[in-house]
This record gives sequence, structure tokens and C-alpha cells, in this order.
Amino acid sequence: MKTLSMVYRFSRTAILSVVLTLIFSIIYDSHAANDYWAGVPHVSATTNWSDAANWTGAVQTYYNRVEFTGVGATTGTNISVNNVLDSTTGVAQMPIWELDYIPTNANYTTLIQPGITLSLGAGRGDLAVGADVLNTGNNPAPANSVETITIEGTGATLSMVGNLWVSQSSPTPGDTHNVTLDLSGLDNFIDNGGPGSSSEILVATGGEGGVTGGANGTLYLAKTNTISLGDGFQICNQSSGNSVPCAVYLGLANSILTGTGNLIVGGPGTTTIGAWMKFNPAFLGSANPPVAYFAGNGGSGRIANFWICDANGGPQVAGYGFCDFSGGQVTMYVSTMQLGQAGNVGADAHGMLTFDNGLIDVNNATIGNQEVSGGGIGV
Repeated sequence: MKTLSMVYRFSRTAILSVVLTLIFSIIYDSHAANDYWAGVPHVSATTNWSDAANWTGAVQTYYNRVEFTGVGATTGTNISVNNVLDSTTGVAQMPIWELDYIPTNANYTTLIQPGITLSLGAGRGDLAVGADVLNTGNNPAPANSVETITIEGTGATLSMVGNLWVSQSSPTPGDTHNVTLDLSGLDNFIDNGGPGSSSEILVATGGEGGVTGGANGTLYLAKTNTISLGDGFQICNQSSGNSVPCAVYLGLANSILTGTGNLIVGGPGTTTIGAWMKFNPAFLGSANPPVAYFAGNGGSGRIANFWICDANGGPQVAGYGFCDFSGGQVTMYVSTMQLGQAGNVGADAHGMLTFDNGLIDVNNATIGNQEVSGGGIGV
């Protein structure tokens, strides 16, 4: 009887545990509500996140989808501070489920006060930059839309566990639309989805909404970056073609680990206008040059695939990809590298890798690959 009783009690405990797990899974997989920024500089009493008057909708950042849609934004070349994360208590409590900066032809600059962390650690933990988030399918942002989103702060941190999107498409092929996320004035950036997650960094890939129509995007990383992804890191891998250069600029100290995905600098859809990864020029030339460490967080400790200009896929257009680590120090461990992988006839691929200090350790490297017999030229 004692054995039966123990089994019975264990069964009830196990069932309760499963039920609680399911309940928490349901809660954490969906956000409670949307919280919209409503503060306007020189109109609102403050531009502080802790001021409830600066929000509409949920009026609470905690576990909600926080959205900056254009209210209180500046225009043109004005990138002055227009919202301040001054506290993470009250209506500005952390963590956030997802943070979206999605204006058109407007700029937001978020100042994080010293010692404060903007935490996207609830639910999805995503950061989406670019108006494509508002759209789906073939309904991109207006033609020639240009936006700059800046997150800055001395002694401040942006921490997330999900996907980072920096991308904006256009209905007009060849126009000069673009969206930029600038973290170069921020001390610390952390993306720690880690192994087993689906976290990835996507720049100029079409955005969260899956919009098509020539995606562009630029990302300036923070001064110190600690990144461990569950998936990959992609720059300009899309189904159309970029119309302005698409770039990622590294910070002073960079540790970037990919998961099951790849590191792609100029994937299919990259045109001859180009896509590249470089150290931020503002950090070069000092007594302490910038450093970057690239590897994988899986069992091999290596990036699965490192492509610099892969033209074999998508729209099959000629492209140019460039990784330039000049002026800094780079350490990289890679399983397979493809430098200039061509596609069909006309889809030539020009890949370039430059570094003057460090180590790039590759198990298998293909330099100039004519993937398709009689097709494009890989250089």
C-alpha cells in the first residue's frame, strides 16, 4: 500500500508539474499587449520611459511588445535624443517581449542612462528595426524611405536573447531607401540566445514581415559586443537585390559565436553595389586597435559555413562581398569557407577577404568557385 500511495502522490506531482509547465509555456510564448511610444520632445513634460504619459496602449513595457512607430521622431539628418530610458521600474519595467523601431522617413535616438540595461529577455526577446515589420508579403515601406535608429549610452547595456532584424524593402527597384541601426555610442551589446535557440542576426534580408522588394540595411555594433547565436549571422541574403551598400561595422571588442547557421557576407541577392563587414572606421587608428573573435558555439567550436559573396541562389545576380578586418586584430575558426561562389550565367561572384593582424583558421576553403558548369565566374 505504501508503494501504491507513493506512486499516486508522484503521479499527481508529475501531472501538476506538466500542467504548470504548459501554462508557463503559453504565457511566455505570447506577449500581453502592445505599448506605443507617445512622447514628443518640447511638447511632452519629459521624454523619459518612466513617465506613463509617454505611452499609449498597455502603458507598461514589461512583457509587452514595445513599439516606436513615428510619434516624437525627428526627420532628415536630425538624430538628436528624443527618448530616454531613465529607469527600469514602474511603467518602464524590464524585460521586454519585443522592441520595434518602425517609423518611415524619421529617426529615433534612445539614450540609456549609465548603469541601466535595456533588456529584451522575455518571450521572443527580439529587436526589429525597419518599417517592414509593419508589412507583410509584397507590401514594403514607401519608396526612398530613410531612417536612422540610434541606441546610445555610456555605461549602458542593450541585452537580448532573440533575433535582431535590420532591414527595409521598397516597392521601387533601385531607389535609395535604407534603415540604419547605430549602436556605436553604446558601451555594451549582448545577444545571448545561445545554443538550442533560433536566435540570429539578419541585416538586409527582408525584415520580420517577410517583405520582398530589394532589402537594404546597415548595422553599427556597440563598443563591446558579446554575441552567441542559436542560428546564423547574415548580411544581404535575400530574394531581390540591394540598391545601396549593406554593411555591418564591428565595435572595439567583438566576440561573435554562431550556432547551427552560417556567417554570410553577401548572400544570394547581393548586387555589385556590395555588402561588407568591417571595423567601424571611428575605432581605427588608436593605441588600442579593435579586436574580433569569431567561432561556433557547437561541439566543433567552428562556424559551420562562412560565405563571402554567394551568388548561387535567389535572383541569380552578379554580386560583391567584402570582409575587411584591416586595422584591427581578428581570430576566426571556420569549418568551410566559400570565397566568391558563382551561380548561373551572369551571376558572377566577387568575394574579398582582407586582414593584416590575427588568425583565420579554416578546415576547407574554396577560393573562386564556378558552382554551375558554364555558369557565372567566381573570383
